[in-house]
Amino acid sequence: MRPDAVRRCSRAAGTAGIARLLLLLLSGSALAGCSDASDIGPGSVITVRVVPDTMTLFFAAGQDTATAQAFPLDDLGAFLPGKTITWVTDDPLVAQVDSAGGVTAIGLGTTQVTATVDGIAGTLVVNVAVPPAIGVSLSPVPLAVIANSGTSSATTVAVTNVGGGSLTGLAVGSITYLVGAPGWLSASLNQTTAPATLTLSAAPGTLALGSYSAQVLITSPVAVNSPLTMSVNLTIGTGPATTIAIQAGNGQAAQVGTAVTTPPAVLVTDQFGNPVSGTSVTFAVASGGGSVVGGAATTGTNGIAAVTSWTMGTVVGANTLTATSAGLTGSPLTFTATATVGAALQIAISSGDGQSATVNQAVATAPAVLVTDQFGNPVSGAAVTFAVTVGGGGLTGATPTTNASGIATVGSWTLGTVATAPASANNSLQATVTGGGSVAFTATANPGAVTSVVVSQGNGQSARPGTAVATTPGVRVRDTFGNDVCGAAVTFAVTAGGGSVTGASTTAACGGFGAIATVGSWTVGITGTLTSGAYANGLSATSNGIAAGFTATARYSYSLDVQPIYNTSCAGCHPGLSLPNLGSGSSYAATVGVASACGGLVYVVASSSATSYLYQKIINAIPACGNRMPPGGPFLPAATSNIIRDWIDNGAPNN
Repeated sequence: MRPDAVRRCSRAAGTAGIARLLLLLLSGSALAGCSDASDIGPGSVITVRVVPDTMTLFFAAGQDTATAQAFPLDDLGAFLPGKTITWVTDDPLVAQVDSAGGVTAIGLGTTQVTATVDGIAGTLVVNVAVPPAIGVSLSPVPLAVIANSGTSSATTVAVTNVGGGSLTGLAVGSITYLVGAPGWLSASLNQTTAPATLTLSAAPGTLALGSYSAQVLITSPVAVNSPLTMSVNLTIGTGPATTIAIQAGNGQAAQVGTAVTTPPAVLVTDQFGNPVSGTSVTFAVASGGGSVVGGAATTGTNGIAAVTSWTMGTVVGANTLTATSAGLTGSPLTFTATATVGAALQIAISSGDGQSATVNQAVATAPAVLVTDQFGNPVSGAAVTFAVTVGGGGLTGATPTTNASGIATVGSWTLGTVATAPASANNSLQATVTGGGSVAFTATANPGAVTSVVVSQGNGQSARPGTAVATTPGVRVRDTFGNDVCGAAVTFAVTAGGGSVTGASTTAACGGFGAIATVGSWTVGITGTLTSGAYANGLSATSNGIAAGFTATARYSYSLDVQPIYNTSCAGCHPGLSLPNLGSGSSYAATVGVASACGGLVYVVASSSATSYLYQKIINAIPACGNRMPPGGPFLPAATSNIIRDWIDNGAPNN
C-alpha cells in the first residue's frame, strides 16, 4: 500500500473514531481492508496507545491472565506496524507482563504496565483484586414431605458474593440426581446479581418412601468458584399412624394343635396410606383356645407387625385372634382361622362288639369304629381295614373309610360255623387304621337249628313189661355244622309197645358228651309185636322236626313174673314149684327141660310153649294127660297164662 493510501485510511477514521479504529486494528479487519504488499504509514512514532488502558485481574489460587496490545501511531494517527514493542511492569509483585503483552496477576494491588516503541511509551493500569465468589447460606439443603400427600416442600437459600468485586451473571445450572428417582427438584433465582435468593422446591408426586439426593449448580461468569455445587437432600416420610388393617394371615386353616402357615400380620398406615414404623400392636387369642407367640409386636419400616406363630386349639372349628393398637381406626382387628382335624391316631369301638348270632349268619349290628386325632376329634376319610382273626366266617365291605363323624362301619360280619358249648365269645374281628393302632371285636357263634338228632344212650334195652328200661333213653342234638344245640327242645313219644314215658318234653343239656336230652323214664308195654316171647317197643325223640328212634323189648322174668304165678296158682298141688330160689332143687330146675309123667312130654321146653307140657296143661291143650290145671279151677286168665307162654318162648331164661 502506498503511504498516501495509509494516510487516507487513517484520515477516514477521524480523530473521533480513533478508538473504534484501534479496535478494528485489533481484530485485523481494518488492516485487511486497507493493506496490500506496501508498508503502512511513512511517519515516525508520535504516540503509543495501549488497549485496554485499564485492566482488572483477580488474584486466586489459579493466576488470572489477560493480554494487552500496543499500537504505535504517527502524527496523522496512522498505525505503524512492524515496530518493536517493549513491555515492562512497575511492580512485578502485583502483575507481570511478557513480551507479547500478556499480563499475569501475581498479588493484590495496582501497578502500571508500559509499552515502549522507539522511545515513545504508552501505559496500562493493572488492578489485581480479590475475585467475586458465589456463597450460599445453606448446603446441603434438607427438604421433607409426607409420601402420597400431594404436597411439596420448598425453602430459600441466600446467594451472596463472598469475594471481591461484583458478582453478576448469576444463573441456575444443571440439576444432577444422585440417589433415587429424578425429576423432583426445581430451582430458581430471583435476580442475576448478588445478593440473590435461590428457591428450591421438591414435588415428589408418587415417589416412594425413602431418601433422595440431588446437586444443583449455581454459575456466574465472574465468580472464581463457578459453578458452585449445592447438595439437596429430600426425605419422603410418613405422617402419624392413623389406621390399622389386616395385611396377611386371615382365613387360614391348620390342624388342631398346630400353627397356621402364615403368621397373622397387620399394616399400620398414616392418613395417606403410608406404612408407619414403630407402632405397638398387641395380638391375643380370642376364641378356640390355642396360643400365640410374639403377641407384643412393633411395626417395622414397612409398617407391618406380625406374630411369631399362631397355634390352633385342640377342638375342630373356628379360632379367632385379635390385633389391637389403641387410637387407630380399625382397631381391634379380628383374624379367623379354622382348626381342622389332625391325623388319625386313635381308634376305638363305636358299636357292634360282644354280639351273638347263629353260626354262618351275620351279626345284627355291623361292627363300627370311631377314629379320632390325638385330641379326640373325629377324623373323616380315614381308611380302616377289618379282618377276621378268630372263628372263620367272612366280611363284606372290609375296607371302609370314616364318615364325617369319624365312624367306619364294616359291611357285614358273618360268623364262623363253629359254636361252643357252653356258649362263649369264639369269633374275633380286628379293625386297623394306619397310624392309629387297632381294636378287636368279639362275638359268640350260637348253634343253628337242630338238623341232627342221634341216639346217645338207652337204645336196644329190655325190661319187664310195665317197668322202665334201666337206662333212660337220650339223644344228642346238633346243627348242620355239627354244633351241639344246647337247650334245644326235644319231645319223646312212645311209638310201639304201648308203654309210657315221663318227662317227655325236655331240653338238651350240654355237658361232656354234647347237647344231650333224656326222657324221664320209658316203661315198656306188651302191645307191640310179639316175637319169640318178647314184645317190641318203640320210642321217638324229636327236635325241630328231626327224629331219632329207640327200640326196646318187653320180656318177662322167671323170678319176678313166672315164679309168683307158681306160688299163687300151682304150689298148692305141686309144692316144689313154690321154691323161689333159682339154684338146684328150685322150681326152675324142676321144670325146665324136665320130662313129665305124661307121655314123656317135657314140662318146659325153652323157646317152645307149644311143646311145653306145663303151658299146655294150663290152657287145657292136652286132655289126654289129665284135667286142666289147676285142677278144678279157678283157671288162669289168659293174661296170666300168656306170661308163662311168653317167658317160655323167650327161651325160658333163668332170670
